[in-house]
Amino acid sequence: MVRSWASALFLKCVFFGLKPNYELSDGLKPNYELPDGLKPNYEPNNFFTNSYNNRKTPLKEAYMTATLAQKITPNTDNHQIFVFPTSITWQQFQTLEAVLSEMPGLRISYIDGWVEIITLSERHERIKKILAILIELYLFEKEIEFIPVGSATRQDENQAVSFEPDESYYIGSAKAHPDLAVEVAITSGGIDKLAKYERLQIPEVWFWENNQLAVYHGIGEEYEQVSRSGLLPDLDLELFQRCVGMPSLTAAKREFVKALRG
Repeated sequence: MVRSWASALFLKCVFFGLKPNYELSDGLKPNYELPDGLKPNYEPNNFFTNSYNNRKTPLKEAYMTATLAQKITPNTDNHQIFVFPTSITWQQFQTLEAVLSEMPGLRISYIDGWVEIITLSERHERIKKILAILIELYLFEKEIEFIPVGSATRQDENQAVSFEPDESYYIGSAKAHPDLAVEVAITSGGIDKLAKYERLQIPEVWFWENNQLAVYHGIGEEYEQVSRSGLLPDLDLELFQRCVGMPSLTAAKREFVKALRG
């Protein structure tokens, strides 16, 4: 998988003249070699400031990107982020999105010309599934009508934004965009994660990061972090967070439902 998407990314870099940026989570350092003994610059957002044979060309930088991507060993406990510091047009983004859509395990976001590509780890997928299970358990137990739409792409060319939440829900009936979006943030850095939701005025966003839940509710045109959900005000968020972190999903479900039924 890594080799196939690296090849596509290489072609897109040549076509667009882009210079991808690279970082790993949790201080992980990649194990790889660059051509002709080139040494990388680990300073964030300046990965490709070094020159290859003292020449900076899109072709060589793209080659370096593809070489790096091919030599990264996938790790089920770590996300990998590629951020393009050079902005691209909406049409270029759609071309890139079409290519990457054929490659599993990748997620692409776009806002105001800036692109972020993320590989999805097993840890990420496990947490987002547990979050979804507990959210849906709550909605069923409280007999709240909802429509789950998962990671369906939210996209608006006029707003110059495109992204995929990890989970999303209409509460009650369907609308232009979901009422609730959920995102698991395993890796820090990259595009401002809240800005893309703000652009589409999604009423509430839940972030799971560093084993904690942060709830942001739309207040006017901005988000405010709150201690109680505006959409699900009766939900005990401390209980919810504790159950998400339990090692046994069966035990978490049992404790969660017991508390809901009082």
